[in-house]
Amino acid sequence: MRNILTLLILCSSVGAAYAQEKFLADRHVERYKLACTSCHDPATPSELKQILGRDVCVSCHGDYDKVYKLTIPKNEAEGNPHAQHDGLLPCTECHHGHKPGTNYCSECHTWDFKTP
Repeated sequence: MRNILTLLILCSSVGAAYAQEKFLADRHVERYKLACTSCHDPATPSELKQILGRDVCVSCHGDYDKVYKLTIPKNEAEGNPHAQHDGLLPCTECHHGHKPGTNYCSECHTWDFKTP
């Protein structure tokens, strides 16, 4: 019961802190009606669930191959952020549920794209 209460407090405090700006977690709640426990385990609410040792993200979105095909740019010079040459980075390297995403590629490349 204590862990579920912790998760509820975490969700409400994050929601209050970012009420002005919508983030990835907000989109998942609004579009897909997902509960916090869809991604977070009540036993460890500050961490994401792991499914077979992989980010919970792949259980809905698929692996890099599937996501790569969805993010092929119209202009090849822009690059595809899911065409990874740094190994299979965790989704959370770029995508953060409760704060702005990070354009990991921009550390070396000049690609300018928004990371949800």
